[in-house]
Amino acid sequence: MFFNQIFDYYKNASISKKLKLFGITTALFGIVLFTMITFIYQYIQAKSLMEERVDTFSQFLAENLAPAILFDDMKVVSTVLASLKYEKNIMQVYILDSKHKILQRYDENNSTLEDKILHNLIEKSFLWKEGKLYNHVSIFAEKEKIASLIMVSSLNVYHHRLMKEVTIAILALLLASWISLRLTEFLRDEILVPIQELSENTYKILKTRDLSNHVLIKNDDEIGQLGKHFNRMLSDLKYMKKELEEEKNSAEYKALHDDLTKLPNRMGLMHHLIDLIEQSSANNTQFAVLFMDLDHFKTVNDSMGHDVGDEVLKIFSQRIKSSIRQNDMLSRMGGDEFILVLENINSEESIVFISNKILRTMDAPMNVEGELIYLSVSIGISFYPKDGITPEKLIKNADAAMYDTKSNGRNGYHFFTEDLTEAAYARLTLEVELREAVKNKEFVIYYQPQVDAGNGKLIGMEALVRWDHPTKGVIEPDEFLALANELGLLIRIDRVVIEEGIKQLKEWSDKGLNPGHLAFNLTMKHLIDKDFLSTIKSLLAIYGCDEQNIEFEISESAVMEYPEYAIGILKELNNFGISLSVDDFGTGYSSLSYLKRLPINTLKIDRSFIQGLPEDKDDAAITKAIIALANSLGLNIISEGVETIGQSDFLVEQGCPIVQGYLYGKPMKKNDMEQFMIANR
Repeated sequence: MFFNQIFDYYKNASISKKLKLFGITTALFGIVLFTMITFIYQYIQAKSLMEERVDTFSQFLAENLAPAILFDDMKVVSTVLASLKYEKNIMQVYILDSKHKILQRYDENNSTLEDKILHNLIEKSFLWKEGKLYNHVSIFAEKEKIASLIMVSSLNVYHHRLMKEVTIAILALLLASWISLRLTEFLRDEILVPIQELSENTYKILKTRDLSNHVLIKNDDEIGQLGKHFNRMLSDLKYMKKELEEEKNSAEYKALHDDLTKLPNRMGLMHHLIDLIEQSSANNTQFAVLFMDLDHFKTVNDSMGHDVGDEVLKIFSQRIKSSIRQNDMLSRMGGDEFILVLENINSEESIVFISNKILRTMDAPMNVEGELIYLSVSIGISFYPKDGITPEKLIKNADAAMYDTKSNGRNGYHFFTEDLTEAAYARLTLEVELREAVKNKEFVIYYQPQVDAGNGKLIGMEALVRWDHPTKGVIEPDEFLALANELGLLIRIDRVVIEEGIKQLKEWSDKGLNPGHLAFNLTMKHLIDKDFLSTIKSLLAIYGCDEQNIEFEISESAVMEYPEYAIGILKELNNFGISLSVDDFGTGYSSLSYLKRLPINTLKIDRSFIQGLPEDKDDAAITKAIIALANSLGLNIISEGVETIGQSDFLVEQGCPIVQGYLYGKPMKKNDMEQFMIANR
């Protein structure tokens, strides 16, 4: 019980206390060892002391026996020897004559003196044998040796006492050794074993990467605290490892997904297509790739801001996801381009059904921040393996089919054909050349006169852009303006045209010519450009041109795309003094309530209503209605596309004498236009 308490105390003690106890134990062991050495030394000293005492007593006894021996009085000698029985250490005494024969003796055990011992004693004074001390002393009378005395003494008393002390010392030594051994084992268990366990766990963790190998905490000492800290470190590392894995998974997710829509991105799509191609090749199955691009999305982004554009993209992705199967994959390539991968498609009819379903999802407007936005989508379709056996080829061919859809009016779908590859290459070539044309300023202005058909006088002209290609010659705007709009180059081209037109208008005025007003075509992109109005003001100031000689034409469809926004910008232009006209009137979906609010000066009747005049009754009725509407609203009216005298006479008769068309002049270069003005002064 006592030892258990000691061990419990030692078990829970700090290492410093354990070492202190160990030091005490070691000290005790040293004391015991010192005691043993002391006892041995005392034993040796006791023997030496006994030799001196025995020799002294023997000399004393010899001196007292000398007279009796000299006179041969053996009775006295016998009496003296008999008195030695009171000396416990003296066992035997022999009196020998000169010939070493025993004259008298004292022997409590009646033992005999061996000749060998006697012979050895003659040569030396002391002899130790079998725990007995033999001492030889000569007896003299008048300096003459008359006899010898041999005394045999025993060390039994000292020996027994010393043996007891040595025994006790040995027992103490054994006890101290046992205690030290147990303490050493205990220290090993309490210090070395936990440290070894820490070492083994560390090695195991390094080998297995398993952070759940916690050590067992036995005590609350420094080793126990070290173990706790080690376990806590493992827990922290495990948590950090989990965080790192989550961050890694998050990074991998971000690397493969679009931040805005959370759809797979281009890289995620490529991984999916690689796996799907391998799977489809093994199973001999087909799949389809649908390349989708939102029509006129850039206009929304530019006019209403990127936040609205982002919401439009999210709404579009949600609508498409709700229209497809669970195993189909929708991804975002970037911007307003999306790719849909349809697995296990065995016929074009299935693709047609899904494509029409996607188109129908865009019929409903998108409500973003209270604004209703109508958008359509153009789709291009490629098949695996018919149209490609690599992700790049399938995407490229679907992209080519999508541009074919855009070229044919948008809001639809087209399947890839080999002819589209050539068309896509031609488009790519045109795109590169168009960018170079903007950089090299290869665009020129052609001017088409606007005249009063009643008297033939020039009242103005329209500036029309042409591309003066270095190898292909003059390229009409229908062949490149749509692509320039998609590439974001249209504003840059039109600014070059407007600046050159204003500059030329000023030059003609300085020459004394009367060009009238100069009309430029605008798109919605110009109206949403925050720098447009300031740029126009700056150009007019630089070239000293009167703003009343400038007119901007904007199409009916562009105005009605964002009527409220358009009205605000047009009012600013009109307040500045610039005339405004609605181009291609009657071809769009005009709202008369918006029309009367527009700060416009002129309506321009589209050429499609002029071509059938005067024979086509429908064209005649529509033209009359437009003229009447313009007159009732107090607007000027002009007709474009006039090519015959009959058309001109009909328009003059109906009250629209201002006309534009081949009958009065084709679009022409500035030198030709200058000669036209001189001829028609």
